[in-house]
Amino acid sequence: MKKPDFSKPIDIRAFLQNELGQCGCSDLESVANTLTGFLGWMGEDIGTRRAYEEIFLDVGTFYLLAGILDNAGLCEHGISIREPWLTNAGKSLLDGLKTISPIAIDEATGTGYDGIEYD
Repeated sequence: MKKPDFSKPIDIRAFLQNELGQCGCSDLESVANTLTGFLGWMGEDIGTRRAYEEIFLDVGTFYLLAGILDNAGLCEHGISIREPWLTNAGKSLLDGLKTISPIAIDEATGTGYDGIEYD
């Protein structure tokens, strides 16, 4: 299978559905905002960024989301998932989310990186 090209709205839509379990009935704008903020935090210097407990009031939510993003190949971690960093894919998705509106992603049609036709 090809890798997603996160400069394409259709590939972001396909990735969100395939790898992160989002469907058309979710609030894509909220999902995109959460991902942008969380990936942005992961992209900051580990020694100077805010503690993970400040990111989510419910620490379980942090661990759940960090694990999902790690499993999807968007971040990596060493000793602890509490200090993840972005992979190249994570950086590319973050760039895509910063430049492509959630509406454009939600309304994207065509064939995604996965070979599936989205309409």
